[in-house]
Amino acid sequence: MKVSRAELAEMESTEERLHTGVVRALDKGIEDGDGTLYLASFSVVVQVTE
Repeated sequence: MKVSRAELAEMESTEERLHTGVVRALDKGIEDGDGTLYLASFSVVVQVTE
């Protein structure tokens, strides 16, 4: 995931908090209309750009 420093500031977040939030959201599963999809494994990388 790429995010700019300005976007992080707008979200009032940090790189670590954004990473944790995305991981927690994926852990809860993804609702697709027919049920909830749970991923067996995934990797989240937050890249901050200028």
